[in-house]
Amino acid sequence: MGVTKRGTAVLVAAAVMVIATSGVANAKPQPNTREAAVVAFKALVAQFNNYHYSAAWHSLHAAQQAVVPRRVYVTCATNDPVVMSDVEVLDSRRESFTIPGTKVTTPSVALDVRATYASGDVRERTTKTFHEVYVDGAWRWTLTSPESYTTAC
Repeated sequence: MGVTKRGTAVLVAAAVMVIATSGVANAKPQPNTREAAVVAFKALVAQFNNYHYSAAWHSLHAAQQAVVPRRVYVTCATNDPVVMSDVEVLDSRRESFTIPGTKVTTPSVALDVRATYASGDVRERTTKTFHEVYVDGAWRWTLTSPESYTTAC
């Protein structure tokens, strides 16, 4: 048995994120480099592992914020938390990416990540691809399955 679909969505959401301060108006712009995308992803993982879902939502790509309201996202993530451990970024590359649940196609940094995902009593070690998207000086993340947040959690 693997990690639940919603749990994977939370992580993948996690996967593709900006650090908590990226939404602050006076924050220093982050570099538009693959290395900075990795740093942003690792900061996102820390937010998820510490259950800071509201802060994480604020760095979710705006196209998905329009589809998944903060209250819904936080409720779903809280009800089905996923913790990532032993996180290894195996590869990073620039590629075009269509943001799930939208018609928005944008440049991104794809991150191939091997990690152990834990949700409830289920633990799974696997490799997944997450995308970081650079927007106005900050890295933004995306949910892989935003449709799982359109129904009650």
